Order: sequence, then C-alpha cells, then structure tokens
Amino acid sequence: MKKESLLIAAVAGMFLVSCVGNNATKKQDSEKTDKTTSLIDSLAQSAIIDSTGSILEMAFDDENNTALLVLNGEIIELKGDTVASGIKYSNLQYEFREWQGEITLKKDSVVVFSYKKQ
Repeated sequence: MKKESLLIAAVAGMFLVSCVGNNATKKQDSEKTDKTTSLIDSLAQSAIIDSTGSILEMAFDDENNTALLVLNGEIIELKGDTVASGIKYSNLQYEFREWQGEITLKKDSVVVFSYKKQ
C-alpha cells in the first residue's frame, strides 16, 4: 500500500510541475509521458475490458481512500466517497461506482465506461 501511495503522489506531482519556455515545456512533456507510462505499468493492479473493447486500469489505495484509473491513456485520480453499499470514488469531473458486480465510470454525468460481471 505504501508503494501505491508513493506512486500516486508521484503521478500527482508530475501534473503540478510547470516550466517556463517552449523548449523546457516540450522536454518536460516528453519526460512526463515516459514517467507516466512506467507508472501506469507498475500501478495496473487490475484491468477490465468493456463490451466496446475499452480497457480500464485500476489501482486503489485503501490507506488514503483514493483510486487511480487509466482509461484511453488518461490518468484519473479520484477520492473515495462514503456509500451504504458498493464503492464510489469521484472528483469534480469523474465518478466511479461499483455495486453488485456492475462498474460504471461517468465523465460529466455521461457514462464513458460500463462493465458487468457475467
């Protein structure tokens, strides 16, 4: 769990860093892509494929009540919400829910990923 926490913090840190100047920004973007790719590989705790063939990679940090999802190359960092049954993680744009084997990821209230265990 501590390893996941460190990796999640590293991903968040990459997005908070900014540079001045075009050359520095291009170099930073290239480095960010390389680092993100290696972090995604190490964080992929589980992955599921929906009926359209989209892959959702998921890593959960129970200690900090956070989730890191990757869908179509986009890294999505979510905070856990309290629910009576199932699980729910969200941020200002995304909502991830799992209830009775049904997984749904919404972006701006529109379902972008849906999966149901058979």
